[in-house]
Amino acid sequence: MTPIRRQQGSTLVVALIMLVLLTLFATSSFNTAKTNLMVVGNMQGSVEATNIAQEAIERVISSAQFGLPVTANAMRSLQATLRWRF
Repeated sequence: MTPIRRQQGSTLVVALIMLVLLTLFATSSFNTAKTNLMVVGNMQGSVEATNIAQEAIERVISSAQFGLPVTANAMRSLQATLRWRF
C-alpha cells in the first residue's frame, strides 16, 4: 500500500498538467478565432473594392461620352464618388 502523502502529490502533478493543457487549448482557440476574423474582414474589403470598381466601370461605359476623351470634370466627378464610398 502506498502512503497517502505520495498519492496526494501525484494528484497535484496530474491536475497541473491538465491545467497547462487546458490553457494551451484555450490560447490556441482564441488565436484561431482572431485569425479567422481578420481573414473575413479582408475578404469583405476585397469584395467591396471589387464592387466599387465594377460600378465605376459600368458608369463610364453607360455614360453618353463613352469612347470620347475623359474631361477633367468627368474625372473629378468619378473621383468624388469613389472618395465618398471610402
